[in-house]
Amino acid sequence: MQTPFRQTPFRKAGNKSDMRQLIAGLFVLGTCSFASFASANCDRPSNDKTLLWGDLHVHTSYSLDASVFGTLATPADAYRFAKGEPLTRTDGSTVQLDRPLDFVAVTEHAEWLDFTSICDSSSGEGLADCKNLLTKRSPANGSALFGEYVVTTITGAEPKPLSLCVDNPELCKANALSRWQSVQEQTEAAYEPCKFSTLHGYEWSHTPNFRHAHRNVIFRSGAVTKEAIDYIQFPTVEALWDELDATCKPEDKCEALTIPHNTNMGNGISFELTQASQKSLQQRAQYERLIEITQEKGTSECLPPRAEDLSEDCNFELFLTRQSRPTEAEALASRSGSKCDRPTRAPWSVEDLRLHPMRRHFAWASLDRRIPMPPPRDTSMRHPGQVAH
Repeated sequence: MQTPFRQTPFRKAGNKSDMRQLIAGLFVLGTCSFASFASANCDRPSNDKTLLWGDLHVHTSYSLDASVFGTLATPADAYRFAKGEPLTRTDGSTVQLDRPLDFVAVTEHAEWLDFTSICDSSSGEGLADCKNLLTKRSPANGSALFGEYVVTTITGAEPKPLSLCVDNPELCKANALSRWQSVQEQTEAAYEPCKFSTLHGYEWSHTPNFRHAHRNVIFRSGAVTKEAIDYIQFPTVEALWDELDATCKPEDKCEALTIPHNTNMGNGISFELTQASQKSLQQRAQYERLIEITQEKGTSECLPPRAEDLSEDCNFELFLTRQSRPTEAEALASRSGSKCDRPTRAPWSVEDLRLHPMRRHFAWASLDRRIPMPPPRDTSMRHPGQVAH
């Protein structure tokens, strides 16, 4: 992910690092206006503009979709890797960045913080699901485990908890809280003033009927929600925003962004505008000031209804799922000669931008890093007109 903004130091608030300075650049860019930030604590003039490089979408073994493929690294490992240190992967190979990053947020999936925490601790001893995960997780078995645990919880018409948490609700609640606290502690520990910035966050994994509308929740400072808000308990984006309204209050110095990604896989559900309530539009204007455009699962910038209408600009890392591919009816109904200026299932159309209460937004790219062993991908499906299964 890359984004330009003024580089300023974070301030410490008690035993929490106040990340207000850096994340303010992201908040301000969301409204396309700039403010002057003090940088007295860093050796840089306050009016100096600096291009910074970072990633706001990182998963480790704490995220189930990474763990099932054999990922063993922790958030602390991910932060060390981002700082330029070598990392040994589960296959024994070593990877290292050519250039360290300037800022990073580890954004674990909130839905399975409990499950991965239980299985990584003594609490999981004797539990069949934990034994299944720990003995089988690997690149070879990852897809099967993904289907067994990830798909069953978040890709149906309604989300549902894993059976382990149905049977042990208090155990899961306690482990979800402790895991989220552990991520925060590792995020704080990795922060280096004026050198490497860490941001608190997690991922809300909205995937009804396999339609992808996930959000990365990024906090402006060390003031965060007590719990990582998950899709299972809060199954609509309005429920996510309502819970942020209730638990992340400005008077507590808590502010957040919800950043959509992979809208190319969302079948149009990522941004409800024409039927949205005034309250929902106001919440979107407050929380959704950024959108992730490009990552390893494809680009979400534009999508014409017909493959022959793909221009050079639209035909970049295009990846369509069965749900996101335009139908024949849509292709026939499209205007003759339509190009990327009128996307059918892309995140924004001209009409959308007119209706959207906050018309200015900033787009960025993410590697969606899964450290250290990303699942294998079928790159043959990353071509126009083909459908991923």
